[in-house]
Amino acid sequence: MFVLERILLATDLTVRSISAELRAAQLCEDLRLDSLDVMTVRRTYAANWFDRLRSNAVLASPDSDRDQVQRQFRFAQSRIRARHAIQCHYSIRSGDVPTAIIGMADETDAGMIVVGHERRSRLGNLLGSTAERLLGVADRPLLLVRNQPCSPYRTVLIPVDFSLEALNAARLALSIAPDAHHVFLHAFRMGEEGQMREAGLSEAVIGDYRSKRWAQAAQDLEQFIAELGPVRQTITGEIAYGWTVPMIAAVANKINPDLIVLGKHSASRTEEFLTGNVTRRAISQTSGDVLVIPRMDPGKDSWFERPAA
Repeated sequence: MFVLERILLATDLTVRSISAELRAAQLCEDLRLDSLDVMTVRRTYAANWFDRLRSNAVLASPDSDRDQVQRQFRFAQSRIRARHAIQCHYSIRSGDVPTAIIGMADETDAGMIVVGHERRSRLGNLLGSTAERLLGVADRPLLLVRNQPCSPYRTVLIPVDFSLEALNAARLALSIAPDAHHVFLHAFRMGEEGQMREAGLSEAVIGDYRSKRWAQAAQDLEQFIAELGPVRQTITGEIAYGWTVPMIAAVANKINPDLIVLGKHSASRTEEFLTGNVTRRAISQTSGDVLVIPRMDPGKDSWFERPAA
C-alpha cells in the first residue's frame, strides 16, 4: 500500500481557494488521516506597504493583518468541518510564496502539497501563478485543484511512458483514488515515418510497421500495469498514436476525468521557459484537477519502492 501520511494545503484564504480546501479535506477523509496542515503566506510588511502606497490604500499594521488572517482561518475551518470530520492545523508564514510553501512542506514532512489553480494566471504568463511557480520547484507530489469537489475522485487519467516517474504517478493515483476507474494512456509516434516515406516505402508497409509498434506498445502497457501488483480498482489501458499532449487532451475530452496524474520529467528551467514541457502543456489543454509527480531520486525518496494499493 502506498502510504500518504500528511497533506499540506497552501491557501490564500480567498474564494478561489475554497475548492482546494475542500478537496484536501476530502483526501484526508478518503485516506483516513486525522488532520490537515493548512498554511497561508503573507507578503512582508514592506512589500504590502509599497503595494498599498501605489494604490493609495490604507496600510494595515502587521498585528491587524494577522488578526484578519486568524478570522479567515476560522471561516475556512467552519467550511471544512461542515463537510468533513478533519482537524486542521493552521500556520502563517511570510516571504516568497513558493519558497515558504516548500519550507513548510519540509518541516511537516508532507507527502503532498495541495493548491488551487486558476485556468488563466492573473499575473500573466511571464510571472505565472503560485501553482505554476511551484511546478518548477516542488520536490513532492503537487495537486492542482481546479474544480469544486462533489465526491471522491471517480475517473482518473494517467498518461504513462513506462518511466520511473510514470510508475510513481500510477502508484500514488491508485492510493489516493481507491474507488476510481483508472485509465492508463500511452501515446506514441514513429519518428522515422517521414524517412520511410522519403525512401519510397508504400503506405501498406508503413501501416504494417505501425501496427507492429502498436502491438508492442500494448504489450508494454500490459506489463506496466502488471508491475503495479494486485489492485482492486477498475483499470483500462488505452493506446493512442500521435503527439502526447494532443492525445491526453483527446482522451480527457472523451472520458471527462476529474483527475489527471502526470509524472514530471526533469528539465532545466531555461528549457522549460523557452519550450514548455508536456506537464505544463497538458495542464493548459485540460480542465480536470491535475496531480504532478516530480522526478524522484531512489536514493533519497523512501516511497520509491512502495507497491501500489
